[in-house]
Amino acid sequence: MNEQSYELMVNCAKGAVMGKNALNSMANYVSGEEAKQFLLKAAAEHEAIGKKINEAIEAENREPQPLSKMAVWFAEQGIKLKFYDIRNDGEVMTSVASACDKALRSLDKYAREYPAAEPEAKKWLDKITLLQRSTKKKSLQYFG
Repeated sequence: MNEQSYELMVNCAKGAVMGKNALNSMANYVSGEEAKQFLLKAAAEHEAIGKKINEAIEAENREPQPLSKMAVWFAEQGIKLKFYDIRNDGEVMTSVASACDKALRSLDKYAREYPAAEPEAKKWLDKITLLQRSTKKKSLQYFG
């Protein structure tokens, strides 16, 4: 695995962990059971893809780089502050869509930043990009 592939996969894995943590936190701010189940399922999907990416990194005898506890803490604090004023499930789901937009911009940046990444690494970028698009679409379609 070349260095760009490794960096791309590490960034995708970190993003998956951040997405999982954000979605789990957002689930605490919704009142509807359907909305809560949607968020928890999306969080589990993010966790699963993050684990698979880390397994692929390890299979190449490289060290996965888990998201630091400090980064997770900051992400959770930001979510708590952002959702303090949210009053309904629709507002939460609109915020989910907004977070997905930010993630998609980051993923697009990674695609440009690591042009020499190998096809295996780009495959993971494509998978997490599809997951973000799906999460955004479903959050707006059903709850936005």
